[in-house]
Amino acid sequence: MLRELYADVSNGKIDVSEIARRIGRSVTAIHVRASQLGIKFAFARIRYRKPTKYSSETERREARATVMRERHKRNGHPMLGRHHTEESKKKISERGIGRKRTSMSIASMLATKLAKYGTTSPRLPRGSWKASWREIGGKKIFARSIWEANYARFLEFLKVRGEIAEWEHEPKVFWFNKIKRGCRSFLPDFRVTQLNGTREYHEVKGWMDKRSATKIRRFFKYYPNEILILRDKTWFSLNNAKMRGLIPDWEHSRGLPITSNGLK
Repeated sequence: MLRELYADVSNGKIDVSEIARRIGRSVTAIHVRASQLGIKFAFARIRYRKPTKYSSETERREARATVMRERHKRNGHPMLGRHHTEESKKKISERGIGRKRTSMSIASMLATKLAKYGTTSPRLPRGSWKASWREIGGKKIFARSIWEANYARFLEFLKVRGEIAEWEHEPKVFWFNKIKRGCRSFLPDFRVTQLNGTREYHEVKGWMDKRSATKIRRFFKYYPNEILILRDKTWFSLNNAKMRGLIPDWEHSRGLPITSNGLK
């Protein structure tokens, strides 16, 4: 019967489950017997697969996530109130060593972080450069340095004076999709909207290391129509003293002059 059924295949498909039902055996038994009869390879070449109802991998992932969220609402999250042991954390960390994230997974991670916390920045203070959360102009941002925090205050100062329309902190990631290794994305510090609607990206740089220079070079290459303005030590040295007298809560940074000839 198996020989006849395998020979009488229509449209190049074999539904093993249907064969098992008709014969009254398990699917495993069908595979074993077909192998014994020498028709194993014929089955392997025309293995039947049920058509998927999702048009893309992204759609399948979103559908699966929706199902899991509904399940957690009904039954509660299995890890609610529980924590991974140090041994488990170590194993998870070791499994990730050497693995490369795809641009899709990184984008998904950043999007989730942005939706949950309102920023892609870390939630805890860190570093000797005074990286921490600041509230500026009613916006809570994670500034990675005193200079970045002060520049946000400067933009808020311009907004209040009516010299710019709006400013945003780290609103958009620019991806270099053609790059397979190294710097594959760039996240400017600020997006500034001028009164005429023109958008600019401003980047605060205390020092220009090799990785930062590569990111900026690739940004200009792959996004030639975007405007990027760099604010480095020279800009802060010229304007530090003037802004300290004009802008409330201005933080002083070591190495910058106390006096200056005016705002540049």
